[in-house]
This record gives sequence, C-alpha cells and structure tokens, in this order.
Amino acid sequence: MKKDVPTINEILLTKGWEYLQTRGGNIDKISTWAYEMSADSTAKAWLKVESNPKYLNIIILQFFNNSTYTKLLNSIKALGAKKIHSEVDDDGKILSRFTGKIYVYELSTLGNRHKLVVFNSENFMKSLLEGLEEAGAKLDTIKDTN
Repeated sequence: MKKDVPTINEILLTKGWEYLQTRGGNIDKISTWAYEMSADSTAKAWLKVESNPKYLNIIILQFFNNSTYTKLLNSIKALGAKKIHSEVDDDGKILSRFTGKIYVYELSTLGNRHKLVVFNSENFMKSLLEGLEEAGAKLDTIKDTN
C-alpha cells in the first residue's frame, strides 16, 4: 500500500499529531506536522517530510525531550546501525551519524533541542512509517515523561 501524505496524515492524527501544510510543486514537497501544538504555535515536536523522486528523501523529527533522544539513540544502536561520524560543530552541537541496512540516521543535540534526520534513497513515501519505526520513533514516545 502506498503511503502518500493523506494516508500518513490519517495515521499521525491517531497519534496526536496535527497536520500543518504541504509546500512545493508536483516534484519537490515538504509536509509538516506538529505534536501537541499550543495556541502560541509552539509544539513538543515537529515532523517534516521532504520528498523528491529524483533526489534523496528525508524525514526530520525535531523534539525537546531528553528521554526521547536517549530512546532513539538506543534504538538505532540496537538495530545494529554503525556509527560512521561524530563531531561537535562550531555552535557546540553534538552530531552523530549512523548507517543501517536501508537508512542513514543523523542525531543531533544542543541543550534540550534534538533532531533526528532519516535519509532513505528508496521509495520514500512508501516506507516513511517503517523508517520511523526502525529508528524507534513510535511517534507516541514523544510524550513528555516528566
């Protein structure tokens, strides 16, 4: 079954995500969701899906919960993904990149601002949810446990 933006949205809505928009034309598209967005447009997490059939497709999950960062890092390691790069950049952000069988995972952190980027060169929209689940982001683990 093909997982297009409307199908992905239906699934994310059941997990507490709110669809915001899809920008772009017929080829380049960026779709955005927010998790528990407040009236002042802040959210506990943001999910962006960038898709282009000619280029690498990307999932970007931004979140502000340290325990979620740890869960994602442990899940990526448990999958057997190998660390291929790590650094502290000029802004003080810690960046780690791992490769798995199908995906490249890039985790970054600065204070309580975290980001997971998942790169996939396969048919991206078809495998979006599988990629997030492979990374351990069950989408309901974003909830603040404090």
